[in-house]
Amino acid sequence: MAFPTKAEIEAKSVGLLREHWPSIIILILTWYGWLVDDDYMGHVVQAVGAAGVIVLLSLFKLQKNIWIYISGMSLCFIGAAEIIDTHHIANIMGLGWLSSWSTFIITIAVQGSIASFICVLLLYIFFFRSQISAAMLVKIPICMLFLLAALGPTFMSFWMLMALSGLFGPV
Repeated sequence: MAFPTKAEIEAKSVGLLREHWPSIIILILTWYGWLVDDDYMGHVVQAVGAAGVIVLLSLFKLQKNIWIYISGMSLCFIGAAEIIDTHHIANIMGLGWLSSWSTFIITIAVQGSIASFICVLLLYIFFFRSQISAAMLVKIPICMLFLLAALGPTFMSFWMLMALSGLFGPV
């Protein structure tokens, strides 16, 4: 057995990078989300979300679909604006032992998953019934659940930086 040459190693690494660049970006952005808060359970929630989104997006062949990421970012912004009392929601779900940051991430992810299911259902019923399969009604909300769990803090800090920079107008 001969060792691979430098050209073979470069070709394999370039092929790996071309095939899995969305997963690498998701891992980098999840790591950035870990820097936002120093909460152990929040890190666990984000790690589970990152693992789930990398596996499911690759499994469902949705990793290069830009609309998944755009809708995830907008659902995170909408969900963060609509949350009223995460402690009350956590107690109802039986997650009162979690920190408020972890509960916030989980609540954003669940709300985004439900909202994405409603949007996909309406689009399927009124527009795309003959063009896509009904399996997308399950695939997209599951991917959105894990995507928002992994990248929710990153998206929220992105929205905060945009607001602080004055991109949304004077405050």
